[in-house]
Amino acid sequence: MAYGYEMQITPLQMLAFYNSVANNGKMISPILVKEIRRLGNTVEQFQARVINEKVCSDATLGKMRSLLEGVVNEGTGKNVIKNSLYSIAGKTGTAQIANGKTGYGAQGSRTYQASFCGYFPANHPKYSMIVVINHPTQGAYLAALVAGPVFRQIADRVYASDLQLNDAAPIHFVGNTTMPQLKKGNPKALKQVYGKLGIKPLYASNNIAGTDTSNGVPFEETSYKSGVVPSVTGMGLSDALYLLGNAGYKVVVRGSGAVASQSVAAGSIIPKGSKVTIQLQ
Repeated sequence: MAYGYEMQITPLQMLAFYNSVANNGKMISPILVKEIRRLGNTVEQFQARVINEKVCSDATLGKMRSLLEGVVNEGTGKNVIKNSLYSIAGKTGTAQIANGKTGYGAQGSRTYQASFCGYFPANHPKYSMIVVINHPTQGAYLAALVAGPVFRQIADRVYASDLQLNDAAPIHFVGNTTMPQLKKGNPKALKQVYGKLGIKPLYASNNIAGTDTSNGVPFEETSYKSGVVPSVTGMGLSDALYLLGNAGYKVVVRGSGAVASQSVAAGSIIPKGSKVTIQLQ
């Protein structure tokens, strides 16, 4: 953290420097425009230009990376930037801003610039970013409290939308245990959720006639028939409303959570427009 000086380089130049640390020492000129198109056709493309092949030795790079990771893991960014999904390396910067000839001013009239510059994932960098906030107005002015949370929120969204980073998550096998808890409903949505979480329950067959489900989670399609009360026990509210509504019934909901019981037994044939009460808990 630094006080009493103004930043002498632009945020873009600072980002280029941090990017070189993440890029094994190679500094490249930032590209603001990748290509120019006219009527859908590429007119001109811009390639990365190397400014410096190696800004420092590998030994120095190793020390720099360790220090930048330490800021997030053990330093000022520990409580606001660190997370369990991916690693971040970077540095906070808190600077007072001079106001012309009056200088930095008295304690109560000082203004600040808060920044956080870094890259992620720290162990295999793919993105570098800088967040700079001038004149914080909410009371706090330290970079870790002002710029740090903004960096984290943006990084989280980038990480969540990058399928290549998420595909690296290990698959967790559950052997010979009970099925993972789930709510009945749209099987396509359930399969998608299990796939994203990397969960693949594994059940070994106990006999020759048994069904080997070791290839994945067995799912049963949920269907409805107009005029016949469907089974919605165990479902979430949205799926239960969807099935009962499409079957032609009015639904009364009590409680919250998953459906624990329904007032009319599944398979019953009752007129459309009848009331079916479901109890959630």
